[in-house]
Amino acid sequence: GSPTVRVSSPEQPIEDMHHSGGALSESQFIYAEIVRAALNFNLLPRILSVGLGLGYNEAISVAEILTFEKKRYEFLEKLLIPKRPEHVMPEIRMLSFEKDETIRTCYLNWLQNKSPDAFWAPLFQEVLILVAKKYDMSDGHLKREMNRLFREEKFKIADSVENYKTSTTDQFSIILYDAFSSKATPNLWSEDFLTPFLNTISEKFCFFSSYASNASLNRSLTSSGYLLDVHRGFSNKRNATWAYRC
Repeated sequence: GSPTVRVSSPEQPIEDMHHSGGALSESQFIYAEIVRAALNFNLLPRILSVGLGLGYNEAISVAEILTFEKKRYEFLEKLLIPKRPEHVMPEIRMLSFEKDETIRTCYLNWLQNKSPDAFWAPLFQEVLILVAKKYDMSDGHLKREMNRLFREEKFKIADSVENYKTSTTDQFSIILYDAFSSKATPNLWSEDFLTPFLNTISEKFCFFSSYASNASLNRSLTSSGYLLDVHRGFSNKRNATWAYRC
């Protein structure tokens, strides 16, 4: 199986980060396909991830992009088109939110190979290894690419998404909305937050995915110009949401 963590705090009831049916399987089922769809639509990968957790969506996103670019390069190589840097890796920009300061700090230390935390670092490493194996690449290569993006300030991690101040340059083509449930974080699922947030951070062409499907999310997406694609959820979960703004 793939690791997950049960989180609780005075402000938040106990909640598992992932479904018991498998954290990696759930993350791939909900989020990998939307990243792939955006790439096939020829969008530059500008990724916003709400809920870093153990880093599944971040590793999956970079692995999807590396795989996509490898296939594109192999196709171009058959056409005898010379290799150029942009055929190896596009201009990725990825911003992840994580409210838990301990998780943020430990993840960044692990990513940069600094003072690894005895509890968190093995979990982050196991997730990376599982994702890399799924995409038939070495975990060392995947981590180096993620580390490079961080060093070049193309991969950033911020605290609570509610505190994020957007600007006209802070817009995204892929939104992975993986926040804790509406019971644990009701503000993040309210129309008062979601509608202005989506209107501000979504590029003209944008792909959205979430494990959840509820009325306030659907209304916010629709009023922000998205077309809804509500489909079956992972394992025994009722529904998940994909949406497209094209």
